[in-house]
Amino acid sequence: MKQLSRWHGALIGGILLTVLGVLIGANDLLLIALVALVVVGLAKASLPPSDAYRITRALSNTRPNPGEPVTVTLRITNESRRMLPDLRITEDLPESLTVVSGSSTVGTAVPPGGETTHSYEISAPRGEFAFGDLKVRRRNLAATLGVADFVTPEGTTEFTCETLIDSLPLRQQTIQFVGETPTNNGGAGVEFFSTREYRPGDPLNRIDWNQYARSGTLSTVEYRLERAVTVVFIIDDRAAGHVASIGGGPNSFDLTLYAAARGMVTSLEDGNETGIATLSGQWVDPGVDDHTRSLLNNVIETAEPTTEMFLNPTGSDEPAADDSTDTVAADGGMELLHRLPANGQVVLCSPLVDDTIVEYAEQCSSYGHAVSVLSPDMTTGLGVESLSMGNRVGRLRRQRRITRLRGHNTAVADWNLREPLLAELQRLQRRWKQ
Repeated sequence: MKQLSRWHGALIGGILLTVLGVLIGANDLLLIALVALVVVGLAKASLPPSDAYRITRALSNTRPNPGEPVTVTLRITNESRRMLPDLRITEDLPESLTVVSGSSTVGTAVPPGGETTHSYEISAPRGEFAFGDLKVRRRNLAATLGVADFVTPEGTTEFTCETLIDSLPLRQQTIQFVGETPTNNGGAGVEFFSTREYRPGDPLNRIDWNQYARSGTLSTVEYRLERAVTVVFIIDDRAAGHVASIGGGPNSFDLTLYAAARGMVTSLEDGNETGIATLSGQWVDPGVDDHTRSLLNNVIETAEPTTEMFLNPTGSDEPAADDSTDTVAADGGMELLHRLPANGQVVLCSPLVDDTIVEYAEQCSSYGHAVSVLSPDMTTGLGVESLSMGNRVGRLRRQRRITRLRGHNTAVADWNLREPLLAELQRLQRRWKQ
């Protein structure tokens, strides 16, 4: 326990005033000195701060998605019969966690037998994280005695940031296998599509007997066919194609992987032939078996932005549009295009920070693939009140790229980090159905 010198000045002042009052016979000075000495005496007699307290930590979500705010709540309980008048708590957060709302430091007072809570929000990149001990400083009422503790709170001590999304709708470019993606073709399915004139050999269970009873005309009911799709998720893993989050939090590569990972899970669960590729050259053939799932998971778990310098997709040595010098490899990009299944669609996962990736998406479309772009908006700025001029310019350039893609019939899921990704995907799905 540390003795604090907060009242030494009052003690010295009281003694000087007493001596001066006696020497000159000033009763007013003696009265002031008496008050000062009484205050000092009460401070000296103040009891030390109680150590009978308990702290519990709770998280709103122990398996959040990258970029999803997590509320941390500290509950402080005073288990003594004395007040805790001055309690200051500092949370020792892992280095990669960012506080996006509130503060990880709190100063409070807790009445006898009472409790109080303090909450703040953090954002994390993908990975596993463990909290450290809390640094607690206690002082008594007069602030003459202070104690510093390192406390391991009860409750949650660690959490994992997932790399999963909720849903990813796929466009209508299908293969000839039954799946869960509806098509614009009629046949033997489960959803009504149309009726047509009866043909000899049509199954009896598909004849519209109600219409026959009304008009005496035979007709056959067709249902909307549901077929599986072949889809390849292409990850933009160029180092210059990714940026840090404004104000802290997971970077664009973490969020890109997060989107692609759950998208593949959803695609596999729907029975779709699913593969993955990276611009740096990794490739997993589309499939649905357990071996394919293992390979897909391995790419997601080990993927990192590459530092290799690439050429333009046209093969030119000229730098890419805007100010990026790290572009899609001519040989690797062309090889990837040639490996894509002829009837497969592409989901390009990228934050769209340069024009080169837009050109690559257009090139995929020119090869006959239905292209969708899944893009986290890194200009959202979760951890700041307002954007700088440079960030505003970056936002305008990114919007220009999205407009260009949509003008070439490319569906873009523009994910605002302030909203769940599922919300943008649902809007994207409605656009596809129009």
